[in-house]
Amino acid sequence: MDLTELGFVVKYLVAGMMFSATAVSMRKFNATRATLATTEKNVLQFNELVKNIREATTVEQVFSVPQSVKCCISNEDLRDTNGATIIMDLDNGKKIYCIHKRFIPHAYKLFILSHFDEHIVQQYHQWCNTQNIVPGNTDAETVEKYIQYNNKSNLKTLIVQLNA
Repeated sequence: MDLTELGFVVKYLVAGMMFSATAVSMRKFNATRATLATTEKNVLQFNELVKNIREATTVEQVFSVPQSVKCCISNEDLRDTNGATIIMDLDNGKKIYCIHKRFIPHAYKLFILSHFDEHIVQQYHQWCNTQNIVPGNTDAETVEKYIQYNNKSNLKTLIVQLNA
């Protein structure tokens, strides 16, 4: 995905602007996310965990675990030195998992990929706040300023975050 394509994605996600290249850019954006998410899913190898990461509204990491607990992915014994507890907010309540710390980056990446469209909108609104632009302003001129800002640095940051 290049910066031009991501620009069309941003315009669509932030302001609902449709152009002739929007559908192709959105397909490429979603295919990129799906490919990267599949890589993370294959590392995590626990369907319930993966499903809940995708559906979670928030995920909290606590770098400690209860005594005598096993990793839900690898079934290894966990201690505070090698384990972490993940607490997810779902529509039907909280869900808690204990995992080995080596899986934390993969769970984090899957969460970001699953919610990257929301992340783009959030980044746009944060930028608007730093530019003293009225919150919620999604007119074409403002969205274009966001895209072009500082030699497209906002888009470059998003590309790095997507592929990190």
